[in-house]
Amino acid sequence: MKKLVALILSAIMVLCSITTAFAYQTKPSAIGKTGGSIVVQGASGKNSLSETVDEKSELPQSYSSVDAGFVTPVKDQGEQNTCVFFSGMAAMETALLKNGFGEYDLSEEHANYWASLRNDGKGWQRDRVNSGALSMTGYGYLTSGGTVLESDLPYMSSNKEYFEDLKHIEPLFYAGGVRSMDSENIDAEYFKKTIMECGGISASFAVVFDYINTATSAYYCGDDLDVDTLSVSGHQVFVVGWDDNYSKNNFKSSHRPKNDGAWLVKNSWGDIFSYIWISYEDKYFASNYFSECFAINDVIKNHSCNKLLQVDEFGPTYNMAFDESLVENPSEITFINTFDFSAEMPSISNVEFSTSNAGDNYIIYYIPTTNGVPTNDEAQWTEIASGQVEYEGNQNIAVNNYIVPDKNGAIGVKITCNDNEPVSIGCCEWVSDLNSNQMIFLPRTLDNRSFVKSGKTSFSLTDFYNSIGDEIGGNFTIKLISNVIEGDVDKNGIVNVMDATLVQKAAADIENLDDDIVTYVADVNSDGQMNVLDATKIQKSVAGLSD
Repeated sequence: MKKLVALILSAIMVLCSITTAFAYQTKPSAIGKTGGSIVVQGASGKNSLSETVDEKSELPQSYSSVDAGFVTPVKDQGEQNTCVFFSGMAAMETALLKNGFGEYDLSEEHANYWASLRNDGKGWQRDRVNSGALSMTGYGYLTSGGTVLESDLPYMSSNKEYFEDLKHIEPLFYAGGVRSMDSENIDAEYFKKTIMECGGISASFAVVFDYINTATSAYYCGDDLDVDTLSVSGHQVFVVGWDDNYSKNNFKSSHRPKNDGAWLVKNSWGDIFSYIWISYEDKYFASNYFSECFAINDVIKNHSCNKLLQVDEFGPTYNMAFDESLVENPSEITFINTFDFSAEMPSISNVEFSTSNAGDNYIIYYIPTTNGVPTNDEAQWTEIASGQVEYEGNQNIAVNNYIVPDKNGAIGVKITCNDNEPVSIGCCEWVSDLNSNQMIFLPRTLDNRSFVKSGKTSFSLTDFYNSIGDEIGGNFTIKLISNVIEGDVDKNGIVNVMDATLVQKAAADIENLDDDIVTYVADVNSDGQMNVLDATKIQKSVAGLSD
């Protein structure tokens, strides 16, 4: 019933039958490696990239992020169906290099734990041992769970406990902006640009070992394979380059494309096919059939002076929209989440939201609340950022360190489509297999924390779910990065003379300050060091004097 009244656009999780398929069509013992992407029945089963090659492109004929120094060493997933997490960590490690954070070895096992069944029955309904996954589990982990070091939780840890029973490991980084690459709406030009800009793209293909030339590591799957009728494994990899002139003769004579050109992918089978060349004409490469493609646009460093605030904790499972029977104007809706703002970190540096509406306009507001309900009076709303949605996927918007006026408040994202098409927002909601009626994902829904406003229409998402008999519900994936106010050295929510005094004492080695306080709070003139000049600037600020 809900799917009839809610217009679902460009579903991150398509609302169709979902099934697992891990058996190989050919002899797995020849390689002994596994895939792990879950097949999405009814999704696009065709690679459209080969049909969108622009011969007049100004992009180079070949490119490799490996040669550019943005790719970390190849890892080995072993016999487990964990390729989704290896692909995701490869993307994140490359994003860290691209964004100047240096080289890191991140834990795939931590992502695997995060994306498995929790003690209370919530989360992804999968066991972490030998269970495949959808790409959105990696996507959600990177934006909502946060990455840790391989040394913190090594791969295939002997610990059999659930994730929540493990000792808490504070994340090092989150993915901020994440580009969702819908194979039906992207072309080869954009695909290549994204590789150059983001370092690579997490994508999948259909694994049939008879199709690979073991001498050249060249792979081509043609129209003779129909994964609807054969049991074939999907495998998630990390696309790191291309070569328009890669010879078709490098492919097996029995499975050879018509033209030159191939994508370079980083694999996760250790020394076995560490890198593979996949033909531009490959039928299932980067299609939505196995798993949606994504690329990490930017990252957020986690530290003791900032905090990720989120109502949902798993990331979006689809993009949600509403039709004219529910809202006044489906092409202009404000999606709202309420938050408990810490007095210790009342400054907001970034707002994140997920949407399928690339090109639409957005305005981000701080909205006062009364008894947990956002005010409908837009005259009381404060605009803190605006712009145009750059790409489909998770947006990471800087809001110039807005200081919230109250501990309890809300953040609203108004999205407007100039073409009068319905707008959408990422929503963390349940996912089920329509064939077996079994749940694939169950959220930890928080009631009356997400709201909708369009013109004079307003309602809580909880009331909407109740009206259609949905007892599980969900929440919008609007997230915030809150921070200690710059100059608030004692972290009491106020910048005053005491903070300047602490900086002076620390500069004179009389007082010791935490490294994060020094880096992110006390260095107010951003010269890379803390000294009396920072104390002076804080004093001038307190006195209302210009710097």
